[in-house]
Amino acid sequence: DIIRSGATTIPEILRLAPNLQVNQTSASHYVISARGFSGNIGDQNFTNQLLVLIDGRSVYTPLYSGVYWDMQDVPPQNIERIEVISGPGATLWGANAVNGVINIITRNSADTQGGVLTLGAGNLERDAAIQYGGRLSPDLTYRLHAEYSAFSAFPLANGGNAGDAWSKRTGDFRLDWTPYNDH
Repeated sequence: DIIRSGATTIPEILRLAPNLQVNQTSASHYVISARGFSGNIGDQNFTNQLLVLIDGRSVYTPLYSGVYWDMQDVPPQNIERIEVISGPGATLWGANAVNGVINIITRNSADTQGGVLTLGAGNLERDAAIQYGGRLSPDLTYRLHAEYSAFSAFPLANGGNAGDAWSKRTGDFRLDWTPYNDH
């Protein structure tokens, strides 16, 4: 479903979840909330009541009380599944899980072998990514990924632009060791 949706970013993918509200307020800023609660947008611009995990690790930024959605760069082809838990979860998950938990689980590097080149362009967004996965030994696999994205400024009603254009370069790698057991 994620691949077939055509979504290229995590906030766009999260629009598929019926229990989340996803609003894009500028070229680089998303507000994602559960149950209609998203914090005080005028003061902090971040959702601080929703715990977001990638492979079990929190991507919450304590300095600003929220998640930088534009910096969470997981290619759609590397996502195995996304678990969305709605409702109060602070008792089990901690203070940031007041309205729910989003857990993004990525594929093992053994499942993403070979090369992938992705190019995309539109009137507001341009993107190029390259990924390669290989095997170092029968039980040791890896994945390398590099990406460049550029986002044009959002247009204003008077024909001008909002001055919120931005671009980013990212890269990552993953190494998975699955020891062979012959018992």
